[in-house]
Amino acid sequence: MQELDRLNGVVIITTNLFENHDPALLRRIQRHIKFRTPDAFMRRELFAIHLPNPDQVKAVYAVLSELSKGLSGGDILNVCVKRFMLAARMRTRSVER
Repeated sequence: MQELDRLNGVVIITTNLFENHDPALLRRIQRHIKFRTPDAFMRRELFAIHLPNPDQVKAVYAVLSELSKGLSGGDILNVCVKRFMLAARMRTRSVER
C-alpha cells in the first residue's frame, strides 16, 4: 500500500471479489466502477459469440442463458472453451453437459 501512496501515475485494479479487499486498500482507489453480471439477453449473446458456427454447434441459446444465470462473461467463455477442448479430446462434434 505504501507503493500506491508514492506512485505518481495510474493503476487499474480489477477483481470479482471486491468484498474480500482490505478497506485501507479500497480507500486508496479514487474511482470504483462495478460491472454487473450479464442479464439473460446478454448471456444469450455471449453464447452466440463464443459458439459462432450454428451449422456445426447445435445449441439452444435460451436454455444456455437460463442455466448460466450468475456467470460472468469470462465464466461463459471458459464454459465454451472447456466444452470444445473436451470434444477435441473425445474426437467428437457433440458434447452434452
